[in-house]
Order: sequence, then structure tokens, then C-alpha cells
Amino acid sequence: MDIVMLHRKGLSQQRIAKNLGINRNTVKKYLENPELPGEQRKIRKWKSILDPYRDNIKAWLEEDVSYTAT
Repeated sequence: MDIVMLHRKGLSQQRIAKNLGINRNTVKKYLENPELPGEQRKIRKWKSILDPYRDNIKAWLEEDVSYTAT
């Protein structure tokens, strides 16, 4: 959703920042200059070192409920 639109709906800068997962200073910057081009945030999906073993771990946990996974 657009920052300016959320602000027009009455949300505070802090609430907008929290909802969008951005810094409140970024919200302020876009409200002061709405012509700024919107950049898409790059979301990185980090790989876990446990990814190759995920199926085994899941099977062990399903096999015995008393595992604490520690």
C-alpha cells in the first residue's frame, strides 16, 4: 500500500512504518516528497546449514514426540 494513502487514512508515521516494516524516517521522507520513486525492498532468503537435514529432523520429531530438539 502507498505511504501517502495510509497517511491520508489517518495513520501516524510511526504506525505506517511499523505496518510496512520500514524506518519512520523513510516514511517522513516520502511524505515530504511524494514524487520520489518507490524502491522495492530486496528480500533475501538465507539458506540454513540444516536445510539438507530438514527432512530427517522432521521425521525424527514425528517419530518420537518426546524429542526436545535441543
